[in-house]
Amino acid sequence: MRVCGYCRVSSKEQVEEGYSLSAQEVAIRAYCAARGWDDLTFHADEGISAFTDRTEHRPAFAAMLDAAERGGYQVVIVHRLDRFARSLIVTLRELQRLERCGVAFVSINENMDFGSPIGRVVLSMLAAFAEYFSRNLSAESRKGLAEKRRQGKFVGRPPYGAKRVDGYLTIDPDRADDLRQALELIATHSPVRAAEELNARGIRPSRHAKAWGPTSIAVLRRGTGAWLLGQGEPWATLYAAAAGRGRIPEVRHADLVRVLSGLLRCACGGTITYHSTATLRDGTARRHGRCRDAAGRQGCHRWGRNMNEIEAAVERWLFALPDPRDLVATPDDTDAVAALDERRRRVTRLYRDGIMSEAEYEREKAALQRDLAKIPASASRREELGAGLVIARAEWPTWDDETRRAFLGGLVEYFIVDDGDVRPVWRPSVAAIWEGV
Repeated sequence: MRVCGYCRVSSKEQVEEGYSLSAQEVAIRAYCAARGWDDLTFHADEGISAFTDRTEHRPAFAAMLDAAERGGYQVVIVHRLDRFARSLIVTLRELQRLERCGVAFVSINENMDFGSPIGRVVLSMLAAFAEYFSRNLSAESRKGLAEKRRQGKFVGRPPYGAKRVDGYLTIDPDRADDLRQALELIATHSPVRAAEELNARGIRPSRHAKAWGPTSIAVLRRGTGAWLLGQGEPWATLYAAAAGRGRIPEVRHADLVRVLSGLLRCACGGTITYHSTATLRDGTARRHGRCRDAAGRQGCHRWGRNMNEIEAAVERWLFALPDPRDLVATPDDTDAVAALDERRRRVTRLYRDGIMSEAEYEREKAALQRDLAKIPASASRREELGAGLVIARAEWPTWDDETRRAFLGGLVEYFIVDDGDVRPVWRPSVAAIWEGV
């Protein structure tokens, strides 16, 4: 009789009496010896929970089932049913799998023939109780861990250089010198160089890892070492120095606000963005850009890649813009403005109450913007824009890129770039003033 004994123990059960792998193996061997079954093979999963519907997470369990399907075993024996599985779905599914390939199943503790009709009923009940026990145990464990965290105690494996005393982390005297060297090297060297030096000194990152690497350096610097801030000096200072190194973010042009960031559209329909900056021999910086289509792929090459030229064209456009106070003003149409405000409130209310769909709401908003652009700006608005334009022209050389971009963004939605020429698409609030100028 070819027999397979399956044993399993989770990490929390290893210390409980009757659950150890050796205890299960002794019980299975005694059962087989009493029946004269001497062709016995064991499969064991150690430190793995059976409460899962994914059997590939239990490699020994999956290997046993595969071998049984290939005719390797005639009987599968477990010490208790919950060693086989604690999920009702998994229990019934995998037992049906064994039944299809003609393999008998024995659970020593329950001592019942699960192939009979009454055995199947009892099996379902036992599997359901096993699942309930597992879920309840998991809930109670989470509750206990949450209470420990509430009390400020540490939950989990102690980080590098720490040991747990009454639930709280403190410096491990045996690892204190290693921890100090690691923090000093991290604070003064790159992750790769720090790892190489620690390995050369024979300092191990943990009992489970043999060598340092950039990842283990980053883990200590960015997260697991934060407990040192509460350990007094010199540990708080050492960790602050180590954590501060490497935190200066890499400067990328996508993260910078340039004069025309987000304000350029190519005549081909793509978006023009800043790409890189080159420093010329005379010390001046030349900015380069590129065109991207709607999918983010490389767009056309019709326009010049020199962003300095486009910025200069926009500056010339701004300084040539007529003062709105000098343009012929039409009388204020207060009734039209009030009607648009009431219409906007009504549309918003209908959308908020769920009467208007999002698509209808977006269409109404676009229509409101178009109608607003047709209404001549009030005298106060023209005065405000005129005064702002005067200030911008006077202060333009001293403004930084972000301030310049904010001012331009208040006038236009974007600029269309066509072979170096720029054409504004006005914001609705000012379109009535400068449209056609």
